[in-house]
Order: sequence, then structure tokens, then C-alpha cells
Amino acid sequence: MEKMKFKLATWEKGEEFMQELAINLQTDIETRDAKQIIETEGVTITFHPDDRGFAFLTCRITKEKLKQIIVEIKQKYE
Repeated sequence: MEKMKFKLATWEKGEEFMQELAINLQTDIETRDAKQIIETEGVTITFHPDDRGFAFLTCRITKEKLKQIIVEIKQKYE
């Protein structure tokens, strides 16, 4: 399992990242409190909105091919 952590400049970028990733993975986004979570067989991604306006994202990747998808989508929102 590989872990990735990164931040995006705004909550909006974090939400857009999560929406695009959910479409690519053909799954839903679950909302728990203020967090958004995507869970599939190969990856768990959590979006934490920060009080300062940043979007913090944590990824646990168990399927290597999903890492490339995440990196490509992340680059669009940086």
C-alpha cells in the first residue's frame, strides 16, 4: 500500500478534484461530517477542508494503476 498526501489551494479545487476522480473511478463520494471520502477496492481518498481555505487530501493506494490516474487529475488542480 502506498500513501500520498497533498494540498490544493482552495476547497473548490478539492471538491472538483474529488468529483473528477469519482467519475473516473465510476464510484460515489461519501460525505462524513465535513470530509468527503471515495472508497474503492484499490484506493481510499479523503478530502479534508481546512479552516484557512485549503483542501487537504490523503490517499491510500493499493492498486498501482490508480496512482497514475490520481497524479494526472491532481496536476490539473494545482
